[in-house]
Amino acid sequence: MLVFFFPVDGPGGVQSLIINISKWANIKNEYVKIIDKDDGYVKNQLDNENIIYKYININNSNLSEHITKDDVFITTGYNIHIDYFKLYKTKCKIIFWQVFPTTPVDIFRLRLIFQKKEYSERNIVTKFLIKNFVKIFLAHNAYLIMESSSTLFNPRIFFKSPILMPIPIIIDNHIDKTNRKKTISNLCYIGRFENWKNTSLLRILDDINKHNNNKENKLLLTVVTNNIKKTKKLIFDHQLNDSNVNYYENLTKETLKTLLKNNIDAVFAMGTSLLDSASLGIPSVIASASYKEILEDKYYVLLNETYGANLAFPNFIFKENQGKYNFEEVLKKINSFDAGMACYNYVKENHSMDIIYERLMMVCKESNLNIHKLHVMRYYFYFKIMCSNLFRRIIKKMKSR
Repeated sequence: MLVFFFPVDGPGGVQSLIINISKWANIKNEYVKIIDKDDGYVKNQLDNENIIYKYININNSNLSEHITKDDVFITTGYNIHIDYFKLYKTKCKIIFWQVFPTTPVDIFRLRLIFQKKEYSERNIVTKFLIKNFVKIFLAHNAYLIMESSSTLFNPRIFFKSPILMPIPIIIDNHIDKTNRKKTISNLCYIGRFENWKNTSLLRILDDINKHNNNKENKLLLTVVTNNIKKTKKLIFDHQLNDSNVNYYENLTKETLKTLLKNNIDAVFAMGTSLLDSASLGIPSVIASASYKEILEDKYYVLLNETYGANLAFPNFIFKENQGKYNFEEVLKKINSFDAGMACYNYVKENHSMDIIYERLMMVCKESNLNIHKLHVMRYYFYFKIMCSNLFRRIIKKMKSR
């Protein structure tokens, strides 16, 4: 049985993934185990949708009463609120299903050994840890990647090719193929308030304002986020006009779906939000992640034109911008019925839950990485790190003489 552990407040990609898999498990007459808080977001969403699952309170002191060695713990990412060490006594299997290969370094709290200025993805000790972790995971058939961009961090850490397991969603097979307008007027940006996502929103709004100043057909922007107050302040601080913007905060999945189907002509997003909009037959444009201001002219790319299941092209991974169109060019691309159906067909072929769920269950059967053994391994890595740091200090002192 699958086990998920992500007690984080508010919506997000991982939360949507857990909810979708839980819903599909019910369709297959199965259910998953969820470790969460009593008022946790995932738990509340599952209850609201009447999804059957086994709930385990995060404060339970003895998880081994509820999780057995036959269960498979799926970890999808690092979060500071998650205490993986509570699980090691259960002796369940563990599978890492990741976007970024640095996640294991964070999960086992190895960053606490370093000062923040020393810890980075380019740090030699960090590279050593990632290389050794991934080597172990691949040897035990316990490492999956959601996007091919993972291998771009450092291709040499992958001794054999990891399994590409794209993010799955439940496809709507009864989309309305006749209710698409020929002229677009209402665009939508979907994304929570995060530094690496905010730059995309600012770029999109700036492009819309420039378009409205020079074109007769004025565009509106609907912003769906988790914090309207901070988003408005961000836009104000960057001196952008938001008179043509409508804001929505923390929408449920069904409410968002209704909004998209009835009001939106095209969506700009990344991750699961992008997949959800494309599954409705709505033209969907990848809004790539960046910590820096986005200056490239050709920034945009349609979802159906991506590769390797990449749902964003972060500038801190990709050395060159992966965009294909400037704003006016992408408007022409999405201003057609074909764009929406192309995105829909791409999602159906590459991210359909019925296919990926079966593949995931096969990997779970083949995996043989025990979380208890993995927990013990961390002491080995602690020792290696201390030896490495001691060696570097000795060398440094010898050179200074």
